[in-house]
Amino acid sequence: MHHENSGDWQCGSSDFSAPLGAVKSGRLVFASGGRGLVLTADPSMPSLYQARFRRHASRVWVQESIVTVEYRRFPFLEQPVNWRWPIAEIRLNGSIPWEVEFRDGAAHLNADLAQLQLRSLDILGGANQIQLALSKPLGTTFIYISGGINQSAIHVPSTAEISLRVSGGSTNLRFDGQRFGAIGGETSLESPNFDRATSRYDICIAGEAHNLTIGRKG
Repeated sequence: MHHENSGDWQCGSSDFSAPLGAVKSGRLVFASGGRGLVLTADPSMPSLYQARFRRHASRVWVQESIVTVEYRRFPFLEQPVNWRWPIAEIRLNGSIPWEVEFRDGAAHLNADLAQLQLRSLDILGGANQIQLALSKPLGTTFIYISGGINQSAIHVPSTAEISLRVSGGSTNLRFDGQRFGAIGGETSLESPNFDRATSRYDICIAGEAHNLTIGRKG
């Protein structure tokens, strides 16, 4: 399998890709978290993935069907201050299913995965200002976020059912057309047909949820 590594840290724009080959499913791993990221999918692209880093390049490498991204860690005084422009744009091959994992949190993430079959999404270390647009799942797709979530939205198709569990309380929560103010302790919500559905998202938040919207579109 094609293996690619950026080597030393670079400045400016850097592009990465790898051929699809015989890969039948993929896994995208952010080894040091992800921030300032636009994530999309294209079923017609010939590559397994394509990535562009506009400022400080990350390391990217591929082993078998696993694409690993390692962001450069900035000293505190060098932290980027303008998140309006993405640091990274990554496009996945939408003709195969994917698992996605953030191992050190996710912030300022805009993921339009309406053309990708998402098998699972794990964000370990908290989520802040993330926007997810998802496709209709095959069976049950699990979304797990540890460390809480803030100022974020998850949208699924109208044909998918959704379940939400929050372990640490919530404020300003919108779920499937309902609005909740402040809820202390554990919260468990699900759409009316979740138990009988064959296409559904099971979302678990280990921590607090603030200003979170989970709804259906289309």
